[in-house]
Amino acid sequence: MALKQRLYTEALRHAEEAVALDPSDAGAHSQMAYALLYAGTPDEAIEFARRAMRLDPSNPGLPLQWQGRAEFSKGNLEEAVALLERGRQHRPTLSAVQVLAAAYAQLGQDDEARAALKIYQDRTGWSPTLKQLMYFWPYKDAVVAERFADGLIKAGLSGPPGGYFVVSEQDRVTGSEMLGLIGGRTTGGSDLWSGEPWSREYFADGRVIRRDGAEKSEGKFQIKGDLLCEQWGPSYQDCYPIFRNENGSPETKDEYLSMLDTGSLPWSFEE
Repeated sequence: MALKQRLYTEALRHAEEAVALDPSDAGAHSQMAYALLYAGTPDEAIEFARRAMRLDPSNPGLPLQWQGRAEFSKGNLEEAVALLERGRQHRPTLSAVQVLAAAYAQLGQDDEARAALKIYQDRTGWSPTLKQLMYFWPYKDAVVAERFADGLIKAGLSGPPGGYFVVSEQDRVTGSEMLGLIGGRTTGGSDLWSGEPWSREYFADGRVIRRDGAEKSEGKFQIKGDLLCEQWGPSYQDCYPIFRNENGSPETKDEYLSMLDTGSLPWSFEE
């Protein structure tokens, strides 16, 4: 969840705590590799993946795939393909075929790239756009994200090259900026998955009114650290970071990105 929100420090902290609680648990080491992979340290990810394999040699599927994905991050595409294919023999995950599609495409093996992407689309019954799919691939390193996205487009995924949200730590809105940014204003945009319009109206007294299509609800908001937290009813709260989108515009209503664990919400201010 933290990775989807591009909260890399928090994601690594959770994984570190898991390893510390049980240093002999292969799954904890595997998840540490997963977090390190996205946080931009592929060599460390490889080391933790190898530890996971040593701790549980009978289940090498995911650790092999983390190593393959780390090699993809390093630009070692042939090594990535070999490791990913080995990993899939033990555990044929759908995430592995997406990286395989991108790697094969970047290697110029177009038939293999299209076949790998088709496996994903056939098994999920979903043909996402690049913008939708990239939400699930929170690479901190923009170069790796571009290599992956460009490979998917070459493999046949729908969307223009570069047609995805680039989320950068340097564009993150701090908690001290947040209240002055949204207080007393209305934000609005389109849902990433449905395309339906939505808006939120923030009041100086801490109230927030949410409109999703024809539905309307009222809650409260507050700033916790560098997160915007919205309380909807007694038991449901969203806390998420906000990023500026340097490629956004008022016309496309995507000057800012709210990164929830259920999807990214692009938005701009409404007059």
